[in-house]
Amino acid sequence: DNGDFCDGEETCDEASDACAAGTAPCDDELFCNGVERCDEIADACTAGPAPCDSDTPFCDETAHECLQCTSDSDCDDALFCNGAETCVSGACTAGSAACAGGEVCIEDTDACVECVANSDCADQAKPVCADSVCVACVTDGDCDNGLYCDGAEVCSAGACQAGDPVVCDNGDFCD
Repeated sequence: DNGDFCDGEETCDEASDACAAGTAPCDDELFCNGVERCDEIADACTAGPAPCDSDTPFCDETAHECLQCTSDSDCDDALFCNGAETCVSGACTAGSAACAGGEVCIEDTDACVECVANSDCADQAKPVCADSVCVACVTDGDCDNGLYCDGAEVCSAGACQAGDPVVCDNGDFCD
C-alpha cells in the first residue's frame, strides 16, 4: 500500500512479484450521481457534478442517459395556441396548432374564433368582424351600395337586406 487514499488499497500479486494497483475508492457506479472525485488531502470522496442539465433534467439510471421528459406534463409550455406538447421516448415534441385553418387563436381565453378584426374576414360577402364572427354588416351603412334607385339597404342580424326600390311617381299622369 502506497498510502495514497485515492489509489485505493493495493494488493500483492504473487505471480508478478509486484504490487497491483488498487481500485479507486470513489466510484459508486451510479450514472445519475455523476463521476465522484477523490480528495487526497481530505482522504475522502466528493460528489461529482450531476450528469444532467436544465435542457435534459431527468436522469435514467438504467439507460445511463439524461432525458428531456418522462411524461407529457414535463413538456407543457402552458400555451394553448400551439397545441399540447407530448413526451416521446424522453424527448418533447411540439403540439399541433389548436385552431383549424383560417381560425384565429386567442391565447388569453384559450379560444379559437373566426375573427378579431375586419382584416381576418377573407370572404368579401362577410367583410365585418362582429363578436368574433365574420358578418356582412353591423350597421345599415355597411350595406349601402351607393345606388339611389334600389332604395336604402338595411342590416338585419348581420346580413344586408335589399331596400325597397324608389317609386318615381309624382301622381301626375301626364308627367
